[in-house]
Amino acid sequence: MESKKETTKYSDFSPPGKPGVPFRFADFDPGDIEARGAHVGAFMRHMGRCDDWAKHRADTINSLSAKLYKDGLKEVGSAYFYYMIDRGIWTTAFATLKLAGEPYPRWPWGSFKGGPADMSKGVCQAYADWLLAKENSSATSQDGHTMAASSAEEAIPDAAPDDVSKTQAAATPPEALSSNPPSTAPAETPAVPDAPKTTRQRESSASLVPASAVLRTIVVHRIDRPAPRNDAMVPPPVPTFSERKSLWEDIFGDGSEVEPVCGPFEVTLPKFLDFEGLVWGSGGSICARVQNELDDGHLAISWVCDEITGRPQRLVVGFAPDFESPTVDQQIRLVGVFDCVVSWVRSVRQGSGTSLDHYFNVRADDTQRLDPSGTIAHVWKNLPVDEMRAFHLVTRMNRLREEWGPEILQILQKSLEEEPLKQLNAWVFQDGFPFVDQRINIAEDVWIEASGGRGIRRAISWAAQARKEALKFRATSTRY
Repeated sequence: MESKKETTKYSDFSPPGKPGVPFRFADFDPGDIEARGAHVGAFMRHMGRCDDWAKHRADTINSLSAKLYKDGLKEVGSAYFYYMIDRGIWTTAFATLKLAGEPYPRWPWGSFKGGPADMSKGVCQAYADWLLAKENSSATSQDGHTMAASSAEEAIPDAAPDDVSKTQAAATPPEALSSNPPSTAPAETPAVPDAPKTTRQRESSASLVPASAVLRTIVVHRIDRPAPRNDAMVPPPVPTFSERKSLWEDIFGDGSEVEPVCGPFEVTLPKFLDFEGLVWGSGGSICARVQNELDDGHLAISWVCDEITGRPQRLVVGFAPDFESPTVDQQIRLVGVFDCVVSWVRSVRQGSGTSLDHYFNVRADDTQRLDPSGTIAHVWKNLPVDEMRAFHLVTRMNRLREEWGPEILQILQKSLEEEPLKQLNAWVFQDGFPFVDQRINIAEDVWIEASGGRGIRRAISWAAQARKEALKFRATSTRY
């Protein structure tokens, strides 16, 4: 089996469920940035590894740019940048197969012979625009996870061309959403300051989220009717219990865990959770992106399934089974990642539809120490611990999301010159305050999802300011 993994050409791999269907393609020059990007996109589609290619590519560009920024690079060459993008997409797409020890298509074009300073294809404008967006946006924090500027999208080569004869993978454009025009605001609507616009302010065409964005359907499973088993969801190897327990006791002592913590670096998942939509992703794409965020691969996030239903029951965080002797800094990083996972579970129980990979874009660098008898206990006691109460809360929030989501998305997709943020503020504060908190939460959720991760910081900045204005307006309003 190992020999097969080493010798099988990537083009001989067949899509899941379609044995014997090879990847057919025309000859091309792998050194040609556009041709290689199109080829990689075609192969991902052939293997069923990417439903939304443009979003996946934009996420990878954002992650690489953040890493280059942390490395202190002021400019990089296009040849190096797009080689790393294409290889990163490839590696992420098949990471779960590699972790599970299954055969997977190897990257076929070796390592890059030059480095970031290779300017044979010119300076990378996408990275230059990303840096400019970071410098100009007051809503951006300094941890390197920022949104990509609209101009950066225009600078990247086309990833999935329409020429089917060359790629065998013509993309089907998603249908545009339509809904009624947003309501106008009452006279008392608070004025929430606009978040900063993208660099170069191409207001005739730029928008807060891509025009092609569509809302993901979130499934809320009934507690008494487990979701069907999906054997295609292969978890990465689970870090051993004994090692996790020993490390847990070294950090926290031998105190008992507090819900939702159910074991050493383990957290219970709600029974109604849409695991496939929020943790796994199409072809394991969300899981792979989360795994890719975990620095040098020493950390791992996996899950344990219920022995009867076969459904994921709890998430497990730890060091990869083949990694030994973590440093103090790496242990601190583990605690930060676990805290992030626990916080995400908390947000899901409150009705959030944010997937784990998008949540990591915000929280993955947060290494605050987790006090299992303090921090977690404090936040958990303010939630509906009872599973049925949480289920009803999430079901209600999901209904509101389905009702309001198309209208929110329509606003966010307007060009910047139409001042979409003012319209979003007006929508949030319309009809007074009966639903203002839910409106802010759902608008933030929709914005994060529709932006593909690139607008997370901007969405959070807007939501934080909207909540402040809501509190301020409540304090002075005679109607509330």
